[in-house]
Amino acid sequence: MIITIFTECVLQKGLGHITRCANMSSYYLSLGYKVRFLVRGDGDFKDSLEDLLKQEDFFLLPCAWDESKDIEFLKSDISIVDSYKLNLENFSLLIDASKVVLALDDLGNFERFKEKIYILDLGGLYKKDSKVFGGLEYFPLNPCFKNLNLTKKYDLLICFGGEDTNDLSFKSLEIAKEYFKSICVVLGSAYKGKLKSANTKAKLFYSLTQKELAVLINQSSLVLLPSSSLALESLACKAKTIVIKTASNQKALFKTLSTLGVKTASLKDLETKLKLTNFDVPKKPLCIGASLESLLYDLLLKALNLAIKTSKSKLFTLENMQAKPFSDLDDKDIALTLEYRNHPFVRKHMYEDNLISMKTHLNFIHAQRDNLSSRYFLVSDKTRHLGVTSLTRINLKHKNAYLGIYKNPYLKNHLGSKLLDMICFIAKELGLYMLFLEVIEDNLSAIRLYEKYGFKRMGKLEAAFYQEASFKNVLIYGIGIN
Repeated sequence: MIITIFTECVLQKGLGHITRCANMSSYYLSLGYKVRFLVRGDGDFKDSLEDLLKQEDFFLLPCAWDESKDIEFLKSDISIVDSYKLNLENFSLLIDASKVVLALDDLGNFERFKEKIYILDLGGLYKKDSKVFGGLEYFPLNPCFKNLNLTKKYDLLICFGGEDTNDLSFKSLEIAKEYFKSICVVLGSAYKGKLKSANTKAKLFYSLTQKELAVLINQSSLVLLPSSSLALESLACKAKTIVIKTASNQKALFKTLSTLGVKTASLKDLETKLKLTNFDVPKKPLCIGASLESLLYDLLLKALNLAIKTSKSKLFTLENMQAKPFSDLDDKDIALTLEYRNHPFVRKHMYEDNLISMKTHLNFIHAQRDNLSSRYFLVSDKTRHLGVTSLTRINLKHKNAYLGIYKNPYLKNHLGSKLLDMICFIAKELGLYMLFLEVIEDNLSAIRLYEKYGFKRMGKLEAAFYQEASFKNVLIYGIGIN
């Protein structure tokens, strides 16, 4: 399972896209998935990814991905796109190359594609539906932004990020220095305003990491920010915050924050607002980012389910063996698998040891086409059927499943290890991590097979199996496959 981030770092725009994509990458990395992080643009961003670059499953690639027409290069299970610049023709290729696409949008760039992709609506531009997610609860927030209960070091923190084209950093400092003794100002690497050369008593910081900014917010009694991701990060720290709308795509967030009781201002009335600092942070919990992991996990399930559906008709090959899905069996094989299943040698170790009718068997095979929680395979070599293997209770979130095997009852060979080889191979191909099985406690030959293969006993279900007028215990075994 590959997750690919398609984003940008443009010198004039700051690090907003990089940081929110980094936050989403961290979630998938924590689940054990590989993340490709593709960045276009001329900005300097690597310091912001310092922690991610230490992880072996994180792959950074600065490149003009928006110009690529190579569908193999664009191919991904989950593609997350966060970019103002959009080549519509190439974006269609990206959609075709991906199982699932999530686009972060605060400009309306993805309107024409909304039927084919999922949209994280950061600009309040779309009507919410099953494919559009918006609101503070979906904001990609770094966990470092929280109340750290630090001693206050600065009376006021000013941070407008990026190039700060209108030099609000300087203008707001000129107003604020009349009312605050200790002021710090955070400037972006692209800042070219007057503070570059001004003689000021304010403490200047340049290009802070998210962790450094979180500490600075917690050390400040009051924070002045634009109505962007910076405002949400400050509010997540439960800092006393004043928000200014600095760009047209901040309109929806500015209105939302004002409605929730966050103090807002414009440059014209900033002096008045700075004089009246005796206000509280919003008492109602803002739940910033609370639903994002749920959304990212849902996308993962959609991608995994599509992968499983795609592989429903896949013939798995291992050495000289082939495993054919039950959903692809022809009439002859359907009849033979029913005959194997109803054989006394096989039935006596089944939970359901009754004879199965052809009608029930056919219904079961038909249901396999759409059943994403179980997979059954007929395993053969070049000349004969070896037996049946299965994965049931497939849990995509926790990457595990329960296996089942039974050999062709008409063969005298010991084939258990071969069937286990095949089902472990299939499970690994499907991205699973652990396999479990249940075996009746008196089935000693099967227990010997599993323990010799490497399965470890993990528990016991007391009196879980009723057979021949008595209750029997069931043992649980497990093995790691990845």
